[in-house]
Amino acid sequence: RVKRRAGPSTKRRTAPEPGRQARAAAIAAARAADEKLAERTVVLDVRGITPVADFMVIATASTGPHLRAVAEAAEEAVARAGGHLHHREGDARSPWILLDAHDVLVHVFDPAARRRYDLERLWADAKRVPWKARATGRKAG
Repeated sequence: RVKRRAGPSTKRRTAPEPGRQARAAAIAAARAADEKLAERTVVLDVRGITPVADFMVIATASTGPHLRAVAEAAEEAVARAGGHLHHREGDARSPWILLDAHDVLVHVFDPAARRRYDLERLWADAKRVPWKARATGRKAG
C-alpha cells in the first residue's frame, strides 16, 4: 500500500469566516479615524439587517479639512486590510463623506449632520463591534 502525501488537491481547505475581511477592514477604518482624532467612532455589524453592506463605520470630524483627513486615513486603512474602494461621495466642503468599499461603508460626518441623520438610531438593531481606541482614556465603539 502506497501512502500519498497531502498535496494541494488532497488538502481540506476551510472556508474563511464569512465577513472576516470586511470586519477587519471596518475595524482598521475605525482605528484610522481614531488616530486622526475623530470623535464617537463606532463600528456596526449590519449583516442580516441590510444587503447594502456587512459593516458600517460612523465617525465625527470637526471641520472640513478634518473630515477629509479622517476619510483619507480610513480609505487607506481599508485598502491595507484588503478592501477595495468602490465609490466615494462628498468632499471637505460636504457635511458628510461616504466611502463605499462594498462590504464596508464608512460615514464621516460633521457634528450637525451626524445628529441630523442619526445612523445609530436608524441601525439600532445592529450589533456594535468592539475595537480598541488609542490610549487616551476614551472608550471605543
